Amino acid sequence: MKIKHRILSICLAVVLLICTFSSVVQAAESCNDQNSDSTVMLNEFDLAAQFSKESEKALKDRGFSSSEIKKIKNYKEVFEKHIKKLSVIGIY
Repeated sequence: MKIKHRILSICLAVVLLICTFSSVVQAAESCNDQNSDSTVMLNEFDLAAQFSKESEKALKDRGFSSSEIKKIKNYKEVFEKHIKKLSVIGIY
């Protein structure tokens, strides 16, 4: 009787493992199929330009701090300083 219960338990565990593994593989394949053709490219300068057009209140509502809003509003100067800094250390 105990042997039958052990064999049944082992068979049940194997079946559950197979079912779980196959459903995970299918889910991963469907995610890969859906995302295989999509690429997201971000341009920080363009994003800053878009955000700079928004009001300070709108930027606050988005969760930006006061210092971040100041940088967004002066994004051209911030980028110029950053590029100059990179050129001095030889990266750009």
